[in-house]
Amino acid sequence: MQAPSGYNGGNIKIYQDEQLLAITELEIVDGLAEFAIPILDLNVVGQEATIQVRTSLEYSDSNWCHDDWDDPATLTNLSMTYAGEPALPMVISEYLPSVLDRISIYIPQEPSESESAAAIELSSALSAQYRTQNPEIDLISLAAGESSPRASADAFERKFVISDQEDSEVVLENPGADSMFLRISGQGNALVDQARLLSSELLPLVNTNSAELASHAEIPQLEPRSMTVEELGNFTLETEGIGRTSVNIGFDQSRMGSFPTELEVNLSGGYVPLPADMNGQLIFHIGDTVIDQLPLNQGGEFNHTLLIPQDLFSRFPQLEVELRSTGTVECNVTQPLSLWIDPKSTVNTELSDTPENAGFLSLPQGFIPTVNVALAEGDFADVQRAVSIIDGVQMLGTTRLRPELVSWEDAIVSQQPAVLIDAGGESSTDLSLPVETENGVLTVEGSEDVINLDQLEYGGIETFWDEENSRMLLVASSAGDPAELDRVLNWLDQDQDRWYELSGQALLQSVGNLGDPMEVTVSAAQLDQQPSTDKTAWIVGAVLLSLLTVGVIAIVLRSRARSRASKAEGDDLNLEQR
Repeated sequence: MQAPSGYNGGNIKIYQDEQLLAITELEIVDGLAEFAIPILDLNVVGQEATIQVRTSLEYSDSNWCHDDWDDPATLTNLSMTYAGEPALPMVISEYLPSVLDRISIYIPQEPSESESAAAIELSSALSAQYRTQNPEIDLISLAAGESSPRASADAFERKFVISDQEDSEVVLENPGADSMFLRISGQGNALVDQARLLSSELLPLVNTNSAELASHAEIPQLEPRSMTVEELGNFTLETEGIGRTSVNIGFDQSRMGSFPTELEVNLSGGYVPLPADMNGQLIFHIGDTVIDQLPLNQGGEFNHTLLIPQDLFSRFPQLEVELRSTGTVECNVTQPLSLWIDPKSTVNTELSDTPENAGFLSLPQGFIPTVNVALAEGDFADVQRAVSIIDGVQMLGTTRLRPELVSWEDAIVSQQPAVLIDAGGESSTDLSLPVETENGVLTVEGSEDVINLDQLEYGGIETFWDEENSRMLLVASSAGDPAELDRVLNWLDQDQDRWYELSGQALLQSVGNLGDPMEVTVSAAQLDQQPSTDKTAWIVGAVLLSLLTVGVIAIVLRSRARSRASKAEGDDLNLEQR
């Protein structure tokens, strides 16, 4: 814990539902306190437990008064240690644990189309389920003649083998042993259906070691015009502090469906009325922008409507409701401020069929609920690339994506959003990408500058809005060197924050550039003024870094220095004990 200056001790307490579970004394040295608290008798609901942490700190000088109200104690580097050995599953319903570090999915080195589709489906489902834990998801090839993993799973690892076979089933092999794994088999669409068992709400009922998912329900299209603050995933809606305190309300755009253009927030809540000699106000702001203010009243309640314009949106807009007192704040005299928000407060949305920002900020909502996936080559490497991208986009929101593998031709003419994997860059030449090369000429959409450089090979991912089919597209390609595309995807896989931080239209890496990939952001003004096919030529350069660090007017290029809902209903199961 990082403590404010002036404190040398105190204690920390753990509560659940206002019941004290544990307490430990703190020793603060140089502003830091290390502590470990054994927590017993937790009430676990739905494989989750919520606790409250409260600190009580002691002044280093009994005559000293801490008056820096903007410098609270902060918990850092939290971790949890579990005692005992993980239980080995005996039936399918026990196969997915609460805590998971690694997911290993095995397919043949030369996968069939159905094996590829099932691998992409399974990785996406597990990525959504374990989103907050961010486990490593590895796609591993089985050599010819191999039918099982070469090594046993680690304690917090789960292994899956996907195979194109006549019998459609999910089987827990070697139950209760270290060498256990889950075999998913079938042919065609039936194989993909079996992979969906792992995300079925009926999975807890599969108390056998063999089952077949006979049918599944489609993911519904989200078009909610009104949701409560609680439905948007906000559960910590009470706070207390001295002098000032605040509640943060997040708006997960993936829960809203389509592209919101304006939010109308109808907030209800309350606070402990201030003494007669004090005054105060509620301040509503997003980031550094104050959007409204409200004076306090003696009744201690408020009901207020806010309009949040689209230009204040980010991927996860955060509305801060701040309660601030304006009287004199004195130690041991001033009473704490208490603020709470009604979880049933409503958020109304105006939705658009077209994104304001047709780039990475339009994801994942631009892919919800179903996104097509097309592979130019369809080999193992292409499946790996698709898994990497779908899992990365899935991590951007809490709403489940459903990827569907289709042919390249169907993906191009469809009106469904799509992820197109074209590592060699030969199949996507007819698309109007934000960044392109042709005959030694590099074009960047919206740019008016021309730079004379030499030959360039690069790869990466690009996003854009397909006006003709009214959909989002993400294209993973290269200008002749698939290895540069793979460098970009590997860089994104190394840190989940890197996907969150993308805000432009393209992320590119070039031959010879040993640093991080470069992000390309086409200005919104230029996009509005020009159709996607109107581009200005840039002559290709030997090193993309040389090109992208030149100061230009119409595009913004930034080096990324660091860091990257419903469930299906109505599933039918056939169970068999072996």
